[in-house]
Amino acid sequence: MGGELSEPASARHLVLRRMTEGLLEQARQMAVRRARHRLGAYELREPDYRLICLWADDLSMAPQALLDILAQSRLDPKRYYGVAPVAFAVQDGAMISLAWDFDRLPRFPDLWVDGLSLQTLAFIGSEGLHGVSLAPRVPSLLRLCIRLKDPLYALMRVLRRPALSARAKDCHLDLSGVQNLTVLECIGFGISRLDLRENTHPLVCRIHR
Repeated sequence: MGGELSEPASARHLVLRRMTEGLLEQARQMAVRRARHRLGAYELREPDYRLICLWADDLSMAPQALLDILAQSRLDPKRYYGVAPVAFAVQDGAMISLAWDFDRLPRFPDLWVDGLSLQTLAFIGSEGLHGVSLAPRVPSLLRLCIRLKDPLYALMRVLRRPALSARAKDCHLDLSGVQNLTVLECIGFGISRLDLRENTHPLVCRIHR
């Protein structure tokens, strides 16, 4: 029939369409990677910008105000701990390191987005970690450091399954979303249970009480 494509022509048409769709998707992903959003002194990639906005919205804060606090927050362990400091750092628009200080930001939203390049994350605080649940979902994360400034709250559990919830005074940390984690550092408390069945790399655990 005059209006119908032959089988070889139809197959070529399908191949060309898929190639075009693939090129368009690559162009879209490249545009997303190259896009930058300015917040204060920083220009952030789309995923990092969305994360800051998501956290700020959950905390009823302006995104720039939250970013300013994160930029000033820092983990400075005592020298004899042998633990490297953690400070806010951005590389090519991507946040690669940050510290969340519960004394300055009493609640952590624990909301995440895809496409992050975060490699180092620290949680620090006196009472802010008391009874909190943390479940970072950042496949790129290599190092996680948690420092309890006040040793009064000396018990922490690292759990996988929600059914194994910690007691009210514990800090519940779920590592199922950071399968590539290689270093876990805990300062000011111990770990009562550690489940690494989903971890894909050898994990170094450093406990400093």
